[in-house]
Amino acid sequence: DVFRFIPAVPLIIPPDRVALETGVEIVRRDVVDYLRETGAVPGSINMSISGASDQLQATRDALVSNYIVAIIIIYLLLVAIFNHWGYPLLIMTTIPFGVAGGILGLWLFNLGGAWLPLIGMAELHLSFDMIAMLGFLILMGTVVNNPILIVHQAMTNVRDRGMQALDAVRHAVDARLRPIAMSTLTTVFGLAPLVFLAGEGTALYRGVGVIVLFGLLGTAMVSLTFLPALTALVLQFGRYVRSTDPGLHFKIPFGVERVQKVPVQRQWKEEFGFRTVRAGVRSQYATQPYASEANMLTGDLNAANVEWVVQYRVVDPFKFLF
Repeated sequence: DVFRFIPAVPLIIPPDRVALETGVEIVRRDVVDYLRETGAVPGSINMSISGASDQLQATRDALVSNYIVAIIIIYLLLVAIFNHWGYPLLIMTTIPFGVAGGILGLWLFNLGGAWLPLIGMAELHLSFDMIAMLGFLILMGTVVNNPILIVHQAMTNVRDRGMQALDAVRHAVDARLRPIAMSTLTTVFGLAPLVFLAGEGTALYRGVGVIVLFGLLGTAMVSLTFLPALTALVLQFGRYVRSTDPGLHFKIPFGVERVQKVPVQRQWKEEFGFRTVRAGVRSQYATQPYASEANMLTGDLNAANVEWVVQYRVVDPFKFLF
């Protein structure tokens, strides 16, 4: 059999308001797939989209690798700042929320732009193109700024001031609320002209502005709500949290919090030189020798063998346990 390759090169140029990714998807769905489904083109004939589409795929692959490199660099920088391998992961949990905020902002902008013709204005629509995807790359480096303030202040309160986890996080939020609000508002108002005002270049980079603007707003809310709760939870691991009186109380399940009950009304006893097996009218004692515990040297350098008992009660459960 002889295979011949007959190139057929229809030139398709999408309109200016249609993003390249959208145009390629439309051609693939409405042209290539349609021709195959209707049988207009036999299955033995291979059809492919080339030209700018190839460059688009190469750019998309490079951008995905850039995302991975950016996350690794951010993590290593945070490790250098905190000198800890775990706390940077706590901060980086805000990155998915920032990305979600950017996607939600893009959807809300298109939803509002579709209603603009009702008030006599031109419709606005932003495509999820490659330039808009650059906004997520920018966003990953900016959304971690506010969480750094919260986590670092909480760590400082616990380590240097000896505060409990909940009090440390509560103080961190109170102390860093003003800087977080100032940095977020200045960035939002700086991006507002790019997002909401028309002008040369705004149509090209408006998607980046929308993603960064709404991503920062979403991260600011997460930094003041979800992140403090998660930080307090992590800082409690392996630490004393609180003491409570007898009664009905609640603790975090699944092994996050563990209760240790200390009898504070009970009289404790430590025996030296003997051991009581069963106490009563006629107490029984262990037969093993404990004489070495009773040996002592008096102040005048005489040796004595004295069996003795220490009785006590627990006044401070924290000092008793730790």
